[in-house]
Amino acid sequence: NLTGERVAGTGVSGSTPDKLRQPRCLYMDSNDVLYICDYNNHRVQRQIIGAPNGTTVAGNSNGNSGNNADELNHPT
Repeated sequence: NLTGERVAGTGVSGSTPDKLRQPRCLYMDSNDVLYICDYNNHRVQRQIIGAPNGTTVAGNSNGNSGNNADELNHPT
């Protein structure tokens, strides 16, 4: 099948839960949950297929970077 389907993001860059900014890596677990390194939002988002928004599981949900133990800086 050569037709793709958008499962995360809106196609418009941003830091709200429904948007991504330069995602760099993907991982899908055995439950078909997608994890996305949202590079320029400095976070890892969990996206359940069919859900309108992702959930931040690492880093700041507001897209700010940092160097503390609970923050990320351009995850890949």
